[in-house]
Amino acid sequence: MHERAASSRPGSRSPVRAQPEPPRARPSATLTACQRSSAPPCSRPAAWIVFGYFVLGAIMNLISRSPKERAVMTPLSVVLAVLALLVAR
Repeated sequence: MHERAASSRPGSRSPVRAQPEPPRARPSATLTACQRSSAPPCSRPAAWIVFGYFVLGAIMNLISRSPKERAVMTPLSVVLAVLALLVAR
């Protein structure tokens, strides 16, 4: 009972030892970005399919007979294909 009363006095401190932090898990450098991501496993092949679809659309717009379609839709399809490529990589 005296110990508790002695430790509750202002200015008295009981020795507290700091607990060492456990080591943090670091991501392995050998893992690819796909293995570290939380995306579903079907998302990478789906992104490549979308990229192929946009490339095919750009080719089809390029060989179109309509000058407006070649002038407007071909550059748009190429931009979409490049953005899809960035997502797929």
